[in-house]
Parts: sequence; structure tokens; C-alpha cells
Amino acid sequence: MPIELAYLRGRTGRKSNLFTKQRLQALTMSNFSFIACDSIDVIAGYMHGMTQPSLSARLLLSNSQKTTGINRQLARLLEPYIPPEHLSEIEEKQESDSNTLAETIGNAVGGLQESAGIPVLNSAKVISCTQDGSKAVGSPEVVVTVLFPSLVPLAAKLVLEWLLSVVNNLRPEQSELSAKQSKKLDQLFQRLNILAPGGSNNIRFIRAADTLGIPVIALPGGVFQYGWGKRGRWFNSSITDETPFIAVKYAKNKLLTTSTLKSAGIPVPEGNRVKSMTEAASLADRIGFPVVVKPADLDQGKGVHADLRTENEVYAAFKQASKLSTSIMLERHHKGHAFRITLFRGESVAIVKRLPAGVTGDGIATVNELIEKTNTDPRRSSSRFSIMKPITVDEEARLLLQQDGLRLDSVPQKGQFVALKKAANVSTGGDAILLEKDDIHPSYLSLVKRAAALLRLDIAAVDFITDDIEKSWQESDAVIIEVNAQPQMGTILTHLHGQLLGSYVKRRGRIPSMLVLGADRGDVVKEVREYNGRDLSGLGCVSKDGIFIGRERIGDGGKNSIAEARTLLINPSVAGLLLAGELEAIAANGHALPFIEKIVISSWPDEWEKTPKEMELLSSQLDGEIWLVKDHPLESSALQMFSRENVRVFESRDSMIEASVEILSEECND
Repeated sequence: MPIELAYLRGRTGRKSNLFTKQRLQALTMSNFSFIACDSIDVIAGYMHGMTQPSLSARLLLSNSQKTTGINRQLARLLEPYIPPEHLSEIEEKQESDSNTLAETIGNAVGGLQESAGIPVLNSAKVISCTQDGSKAVGSPEVVVTVLFPSLVPLAAKLVLEWLLSVVNNLRPEQSELSAKQSKKLDQLFQRLNILAPGGSNNIRFIRAADTLGIPVIALPGGVFQYGWGKRGRWFNSSITDETPFIAVKYAKNKLLTTSTLKSAGIPVPEGNRVKSMTEAASLADRIGFPVVVKPADLDQGKGVHADLRTENEVYAAFKQASKLSTSIMLERHHKGHAFRITLFRGESVAIVKRLPAGVTGDGIATVNELIEKTNTDPRRSSSRFSIMKPITVDEEARLLLQQDGLRLDSVPQKGQFVALKKAANVSTGGDAILLEKDDIHPSYLSLVKRAAALLRLDIAAVDFITDDIEKSWQESDAVIIEVNAQPQMGTILTHLHGQLLGSYVKRRGRIPSMLVLGADRGDVVKEVREYNGRDLSGLGCVSKDGIFIGRERIGDGGKNSIAEARTLLINPSVAGLLLAGELEAIAANGHALPFIEKIVISSWPDEWEKTPKEMELLSSQLDGEIWLVKDHPLESSALQMFSRENVRVFESRDSMIEASVEILSEECND
């Protein structure tokens, strides 16, 4: 069975919310010439300090001169396709050994996923590199095992497969992909785009959470949980678990929004829904030109046609907008500048002046040359995850140039702004300037707060037009044109994702977590769970006895520790975690948690290893202490591997149990 998405099927055939570890067929062993992969395992948990699941691949490398210079050659080939930071990591590697080649492959796999909108939070890691003693013809010289972190390990597998095909077919001095390789890459990106989380907000929230040390759990339907249990918060882009459904319904329908705002005395453009070109022209005549035609149920400037001055322009705009939506509205166009104020829970966090796509003359360059220069801004890209979009020359741009008496080969005066779009929207090539509160009249802050509060939105971006931002809205020709319930915040407001998470997700979203190891781990978990005298009603436990919340058994345990832990992590009534773990399962599948506050090592039979190799795996995800009883067989090993302040030694097993109860009960009583 092939690896599938986290929300699809595991090897049992039952629907599962986690990957299960599976051995896949070799990617290129049938045609092994330089580098191949003979096995792949999905690591559903966390290991080697990674904060994402990963793909473990065993790469077989031949002893070939092709290794020399391959980093620079791959960098040239992939330059158009991967982010600069990943490209520089490839270019900077000077060595030509097997480890370096494996790391180069890892950087390229991560970079290509990032380009497709799949966040890769950690660097690929070489976890073993051994010489193959076989002298058989065609046998590999070096065997390297690499971990490729990914939000969706299937994506890493697909990228690795394509990349190894490219590497094995490199021609000397090849500097760009062949037509066949480019076609395969386009097909790859199409598949990766399906696997990627939707929208740029999700990507930026995931990255911000990783920076803040907040654990992330992917849920079905493009929803992500930030934090665990009682501290976990759900986000779908910038819609949160606080955002009312009715509020989103209203905000996503401009007709409903406008009608509601008008009823509350908030200024909006005069207008209405129109069902035909004739009806649109009639309404335009009644309210007066210029007018705006736009879909009532789309955002990001899609289908918006502003400053229409004739019936023919209205006809053309209606025809174009109708291709995108069946719900079209027409309203009076207001002259002035466009602004957006973003609010979190009623407080302004960003004020932006929005400019339409256009260029500013320097008295030397032509309009076309100015466009080309503007589009060299690295923030501008046609990628759906780019901060800004390139300026394009279309019929609207040519019409605006004609109205200003200009052509593409005209030279605008120095300081002259030449508009190439009517609507001020970053998604159509516009720009944005960040303002301070002192830059605008305070009445606008009050106005947008009223609008967001009226729609009951906890997060909102309110768009308005005014002819004078320094005068009160009552003294200006000011109108609110849109209230966004799901604002995209990636333009110049990338800091907002971390700021928002910090506000919504308390204490990094974590609850007390303990992993119990040892022969009697199940007994330890049971003793803590059934401890009398403390409120442990919110304690989530996993052992072979089952999955428990408090003393209520909610499911079977002992089969898939990662899936069983997840059952508790997404439950909002869970205030603490106590997990019984097996070293063998951890070594194979990783830890159930990326961060573990306490690792409790209980009884250790004489026949067990006294310095288990898995001890390193324990340390990689530990974000707290190792606990054990005095004179424990592993006490000296723990003190050697961990700093003394991270090892707590108890006088007795009972005292260790009592300390566990004390920590785990704190959140239950909070």
C-alpha cells in the first residue's frame, strides 16, 4: 500500500489521523548507477529533535567522481524553483563526501516542498553513514540513512523520487532542467499543491508556532490545532474557534455585510445586487458614474472593476465578473485612497495604506521599463505564497494609460504616479504601506472597531476609502467597502501570525506531559491515575490498559502509541498527559510528542541494557527532566548524558509517584 495523507488510511485499512510506518519499494534500485534508495519508512512521531514527522530513507551511493561539484550544479538547476535560503545552503557546501551529498539532497527536498507551500521546519539530518563491505559489481560503496522532515511525509517521498531521477541522469555541465525533467517537475508541483495546507496564512501560522515552541497538529479540512488538550486552539487560516459561523457567513457576502453596516449607521457605498447587464447599466445611471462592479462573494480583489465611467465599461465589467460568480453587485465609486485596519479582539494591530498596481516616474525610464524594474522586487512573484504579485499589462492597464495620455513607451515625469489598476489590492500587483496610529484621524479606529464588533468578529480586516485620512470620517468622503473575516496577513504584516498565536494560545499551548519507561510503566501510570486525594479528572493516560481521561476509559491502548496520544491531544478536557512508552516503538516510530516535560524511568530488569542506545532518542525531545529512583541501574548513564540539573533522583518510588501526581494535578485544578 502506498503512503497516504495523514487524514486518509493507514496500513490497517481503517481511517486514521496519523501515518503508520510502512516500508516502500525501492525508488531507483532497478537502474542503480550513482545514487539510489532501497527503503523508505514514514516516521509518524518525532525524533532527533525534529518538530515534524519525517521520512527515513536509506540512500545507496556509488564511489563516483560525479559527486565532485554536484552541489553547485544542483544549485544552478534548481535556482528557479526553490527559495533562496535553501539554495544558499546547497551552494555553500564545498565538500564532496557522502554526508555532504546526502545533506544536499535533503536541502533540495526541503526547498522544493517549501516552493509548493508545504512547510519544512527542520533541516534534513544524516543519522548514519556506513561503508558497504561488498565488492560485488554494481554494489554501493556507502549507505546513508537520512531523515527528511515534512508536514506531509508523502510529499518528501515524491520529491525525493523526482530528485534522484534528475541526479542519476545529470549530464556534465548541465545548467538547466531538460524539457522532460521540467514537465515531470510541473506534474510533481501539481501533486504537492494538493497535499499543501491551503492559503498562505496556514503556512505562516505553522512557522510562527514553531518559532514560539507551540506544538501543531494537522486536522481534517485544512484546520490546524495549536497547542494540546485544554490549551489547544483551532485555526482555519485566520478564522479561529472563537469566530462565529454567522459572522463569517455575513462577512463573506458583501451584500449582507453592506446591508448590516448601513442599518447600524456605518457609511457604505450606495449600491445593490444586479442580475443583468441592463440592470447594472440602469442602476449606474440612477446612482451616478463612476461606479464599481464586483462579485458579492469573492475576496482578494477577484473580479473587482472600479472607476467605471460609461455604460460600455459597465457592460464589459459585468460580463467579466459574471465569469467568476453568479452574484454581482454594483455600487458608487468613491475617489480617495484605500486603507485596511486589522483588528484582534477589537484592538487595532496594523494600519495599511493600499495602493493600486502602478509605477512612479523618474523622468528617465519608460512605463514599460518602470514595470520591469518594479517586478524585480523579490517580494513579487506569481507563486501563490509570495508576499506581492507582479504588475501585469492587460486591457485595464492600457485603458488607464490611454486616459492619462500615456503609452508603454512614454516617459512619465519624475514623481508622477501612473496607475495600472483601478482597485488597490496586493493580489493584483498593488502595494501596501504600513502606517502608525498617529498617521490617521482617531475616528477611523473607532469606526472600524464598530464594524468588526457589529459582525461579532474576533479577527477582522476592515477596508475603507477616504479622500482625507487626517480628517474625521464624518468630515470626509469615507466609506467602508469590505469587512474580511479571514484576512490574509502576509504582505507586510508577517509578524502578526506570531502575535496572534501569542494572544490566543497561552503558555505555548502546552500542558504537563510525562513519559514513563520501564518494565512496570503500566503500573506506574495506573497508580497515578487512581491516586486519591487530588483532582485528576483532566488527566489523559495511555498504556496497555487503555486510553483514559480521568478514570474514564475511552479507548483501547497498547497498539499505536502515537495515534493513542493524539486521541488525548485534541481533546479539550485533557489538562495533563501521562504516557507509557516502549523504547523499541520509540526507536522505530519516534516519540508521540515533540516536547516532553518529564521522562520517568521506572524499574529496569537486570537482563535489559544498562546504557540503551535509545537514551539518545530520549534526550532529543526532552524539554525538562529525567526522573528516576536513587541507585537506579541507569542513574550513572543519565547523569553522563544529561546535565545534572536535568536529572532528578528520588529517594523512593512512592515519592516519585507523589511528585508526578502533584505536577499533573496542577492543571486539573486550574
